[in-house]
Amino acid sequence: MSRKRTKILGKLRLFIFILVTLPVLVVSIASYYRSSDEIEKRVVEANVNVMQQKQIRMEQTLRLIDNMVVPFIKSSTYGTAMEQELASFDFQVYDQLFEGIHNLQRYQLPVANVYVINLDKKWAVDNRGSFRLDDISSDEQIAQYIKTPRSYYWTYEEKNRKIPSRENVYEAIDGISLVAKVPINSPNPKGLLVVQVPRDALIEMIASGVGTGNSAILDDKRRPLPTEGLVILDDQYRTIYSTDSSMIGKDVSFLGYVSTISQSPDPSGYFETKIDGDAMGISYGRSSYNGWHYITMVPIDDIRKDSRSIGLYTIVVSVIILLVAWVTALKLTGRIYNPIQKLFDAIRSRDGAELNAEDRDELQGIYERFDTMSRNNLQMSNELKDQLRYIREYYVLRLLKGQLSKKKIEDHLGLFPHSQSWKWMSVLNIDVDSFAENVYKKTDTDLITFAIYNVVNEIVPSDNQLCIVILDEAVLVVIGGGQDSQSLFKAFKLSIGSQIQEALKDVLKISVNIGISDTYQGLTHAQKAFQESMEALKYRIRYEDEAVICIEEVGSENSSSMALPIQLENELIYAVKFEGTGTVKECLHQLVAEIRSAELTYNEYQFCVCKLVVNLMNLVPEPGVYFAEVFKGNTPLLEQMIQLKASDELERWLMEQIIQPLTAYFDAGRGTPKKRVSMKLIHMIETEYDSDLTLELCASRLSYSPNYLRRLFLEETGINFGEYLVRYRMDKAKQLLVETDMRIADIAEKLRYSNSQNFTRQFRKQEGISPGEYREANK
Repeated sequence: MSRKRTKILGKLRLFIFILVTLPVLVVSIASYYRSSDEIEKRVVEANVNVMQQKQIRMEQTLRLIDNMVVPFIKSSTYGTAMEQELASFDFQVYDQLFEGIHNLQRYQLPVANVYVINLDKKWAVDNRGSFRLDDISSDEQIAQYIKTPRSYYWTYEEKNRKIPSRENVYEAIDGISLVAKVPINSPNPKGLLVVQVPRDALIEMIASGVGTGNSAILDDKRRPLPTEGLVILDDQYRTIYSTDSSMIGKDVSFLGYVSTISQSPDPSGYFETKIDGDAMGISYGRSSYNGWHYITMVPIDDIRKDSRSIGLYTIVVSVIILLVAWVTALKLTGRIYNPIQKLFDAIRSRDGAELNAEDRDELQGIYERFDTMSRNNLQMSNELKDQLRYIREYYVLRLLKGQLSKKKIEDHLGLFPHSQSWKWMSVLNIDVDSFAENVYKKTDTDLITFAIYNVVNEIVPSDNQLCIVILDEAVLVVIGGGQDSQSLFKAFKLSIGSQIQEALKDVLKISVNIGISDTYQGLTHAQKAFQESMEALKYRIRYEDEAVICIEEVGSENSSSMALPIQLENELIYAVKFEGTGTVKECLHQLVAEIRSAELTYNEYQFCVCKLVVNLMNLVPEPGVYFAEVFKGNTPLLEQMIQLKASDELERWLMEQIIQPLTAYFDAGRGTPKKRVSMKLIHMIETEYDSDLTLELCASRLSYSPNYLRRLFLEETGINFGEYLVRYRMDKAKQLLVETDMRIADIAEKLRYSNSQNFTRQFRKQEGISPGEYREANK
């Protein structure tokens, strides 16, 4: 055991070592880098703040000069002076102009000199007085100002760019100048106003303030910066200010970090780069006032010098924590292993089994034992679930068949505890209408039923159903709910039915009809609800497509008449006898559509269909002779008709089983001349039975002798012409007695009897009862 003990303890100690060491290392490293980042950010922010303060101080001074220059060049004094020649200068105007120039140098502004230059009149006024500019084009500095497209701007100028020293010329300085063309924004300015600020004044404005590293300023041309410190560039990257005086006035756009700044879309930022082999942190800001760039450069070593001390401190603390944790782990592992050993010994002593120490350790043995117990428990749990499902299905089937008393229903509610909160219940009966034949076959009934079972189980919430059962290939589900009103529950069950129908159609390509019972309170009404759901499915014949049928909506309807549409029936019969298949199909479709549109009960539907079938079968002259030959098949027609579910099935069945054999029979008969003549006589009887029709009249129409037609009709039909006419009139009389409220005398008159007594006598002879008795018996 000691070998295994050492192995397990080693695993425990290694785990605890990793568990302790890894977080300490991660936290230490993360803390170091986090603190270093914070320190670097603070150092950078401090230098940026110093740079921004210097920028603000400089721009405040420049803006103040700006604010004094604009009113001056817009003043009437300046405008009047621009219109005068130097020789004819009005003394008062000159005085006011000179006073305006001196005002620009007051208020401790760092202005060295102010030039008012009239380009048209070729004269200038500055601190020294007025003088004539003999050749403006030869003054390189003034020519540069005129050529610049901007009308109002700050620029850098150097002493070494002025023309050769002589009197009455513009004298540049080392520093910056504000140049204003007058009028402002004019393509052809009449004059210039130049305000000069010397370089010493710039240095004085920038010198105040402290920070890590040095600072510099670039002009608007972005010209070169010194290798360290603060630099100010103008918008053309020319150096306006730098601690390195040799860089002043030079274009530094070729330097790498200046290119980085010029390509950046951000007006300010920070990045790191190398300058002359030294790592430097560059902070920059672009002025929105005049486009100058303010840049501060700080050596990375200066930024990170505090981070190194933090790193050393972090290492020392981490080592101390790890040592304490490792010592504690050595003591705890023994205590952790002790209960494992006790548990293993208890399992081994109870089972009486010896574990092979070379193959398995204690933890593996404990795991195997508990794994066996878990699998056994899971197996027992699954078996119990299956048995419980079978018990629930058996209970629901007995409930639907009415085989449980009220007391047994209450005793078994524990199988469905959620049903105790139901206020309402109903039964859904799902019956397959059709399916995609390219997906399923007729032999796949069990597969389709099982698929419907699973889909229904997913759609109906478990709290709103008892278990789903299958009875005679129909899927049944008892649903319930605690809705506040019966109307809300009705909406709920109709919604469930529609969801089931859509899901089966979309997922399984199955069309189903769903019959829904009325709403009841309590499971004691389950048998009645089940019967109603079956009754609802019988009304499928009303619908052209699959439907969700609620017995509440169809079961209570009362029809006004059960009569077949006589005109459509006669048209169908005529088409069967004399027209082609296309006309027959059209007449049949219209007749079935008319039956479907009538709101009849199921029994009334069956009565109408039976009557139509009988009327069609009566077209065979002698059923005893021809019936078996015309209507072939092993299954009785009545049984076939009862199994019909939908109107399209009814139409198809009538066409295939009744009408097509009849049309074939009449088509075969129309092949002989005698048959064609007899059919014409029958058609005359059926269309003109309510007229004074005689054999002689028919003979004259058909151009035959009466005796010939008498023999021919008897030969083809088996009865003579007069008897056939009487029989047909009696059939019509029965129809009128049942389907209309006509008086018996009116019926007799319609059928061409001289009085009602003769009609009654003939009817009694034919049917064995009087017309009144027949009507009373068939109400």
